[in-house]
Amino acid sequence: LPQNVEFFHHVAARKYVATIHDLTHRSHPEFHEANNVRLCEAGLNWLDQKNAGYLAVSNHTLNDFAPARKLVKVAHLGVDRTRFHSIPNQHLLKLVRDRYAIPVGDFFLSVSTLEPRKNLNALIKAYARLSVEKQLEHPLVIAGKVGWKWSGEDVPELKKSNIHFIGFVREEHLAALYSQAFAFVNVSHYEGFGLPVLEAMACKCPVIVSSNSVLTEVAGDACIAVDHSNIDSISQGLMTMIDQKAELERLRQLAMKRSWQFTWAACWDKTLEFYLTK
Repeated sequence: LPQNVEFFHHVAARKYVATIHDLTHRSHPEFHEANNVRLCEAGLNWLDQKNAGYLAVSNHTLNDFAPARKLVKVAHLGVDRTRFHSIPNQHLLKLVRDRYAIPVGDFFLSVSTLEPRKNLNALIKAYARLSVEKQLEHPLVIAGKVGWKWSGEDVPELKKSNIHFIGFVREEHLAALYSQAFAFVNVSHYEGFGLPVLEAMACKCPVIVSSNSVLTEVAGDACIAVDHSNIDSISQGLMTMIDQKAELERLRQLAMKRSWQFTWAACWDKTLEFYLTK
């Protein structure tokens, strides 16, 4: 989002190129502060005046953005495989699990800033529909710092003892977290790309994602896609992971294979090509 474009107002250049991660300030303004929406629009207007070229991080963002602009190309983001890969070291896995007080059991994992756009309330409500036995076997672990307008006060399900908020997780610990998660869940209202989903897949973790957004573009057929607006659909996705062990293993293998389609080298090549030819 170009909300910080004012820093470039006094930079003289023959060409301008901007990378657009999403346009949620237009599609979902309710998830932004009014000042942020204003700054984003001002930034886009300034870039248009400069006849800027635009790189979108996904086809989903491209489709939101392209109708009014011609100079738009896609450069998918990638995953850093020096950091994100399946970790077999049991000692390291235990150290990370102990550091963040991850409970015993095959846990569902969500990693995101705690804010309305991430739709965590719906995930929590869907998880609460699992039987007590299933919850004991599969606790829900939510990692991330508190963001804008987050409050769990209207979600009585938060009182369940099998839902665990572990706060911010350092990047160097994420791979160990993904590697031992039973499944990763992102049922966000909207994403521009969804890097945590790709990171989880690179760590051989099966994923459950929203069917309405870019997340299915990233995950392809290596996921269980659910309706983010339907609590029953999300709950059924969780149950499918629990009950269908063969499907779980199939998705685990597909996730790893699919993740190789997104590399920072390819992103860099497309970005550089666009900068040189714009």
